[in-house]
Amino acid sequence: MTKVYCRKCFNNAQSRHETAWELLGEALRELFGLELSQLEVKRSEKGKPYIEKKGVYFSLSHAKEYAVCAVSDEGEIGVDIEFERKIPEAVQKRLLGGCGDERAVLEWTKRESWGKLTGEGVFFKGAVPERAVFETSSPEEGYVLTVCREKC
Repeated sequence: MTKVYCRKCFNNAQSRHETAWELLGEALRELFGLELSQLEVKRSEKGKPYIEKKGVYFSLSHAKEYAVCAVSDEGEIGVDIEFERKIPEAVQKRLLGGCGDERAVLEWTKRESWGKLTGEGVFFKGAVPERAVFETSSPEEGYVLTVCREKC
């Protein structure tokens, strides 16, 4: 099972960050009967947050007015949300294979969600591997939300 929690919030980046963690707390209660306040959140060598609880995987993201939390019991997961904007051509060429303006934000969310799944972040070397599976949606016009899992 994979579930995405998304909430609109109008405050600053700190508030969106806190809202993403609140969404994780809601997800853990609803899906696993766990309380985030009673769990120790650790970080991998590369900084990816995780909980040492078998079968509980999560990823957080926020952009502009949205905070997002994706939770899974099936394996590592990554999520990214972005407000549609122009991504500089040099960045497109370096990280996105020169995909063009109309696909740049979508491709960015795919790359970042994979980087969150692996813990490497968006600046990992090479392309997103073929074993990555993406589900893309939009909570409202002007936003792209992508969830990434690995093929079984």
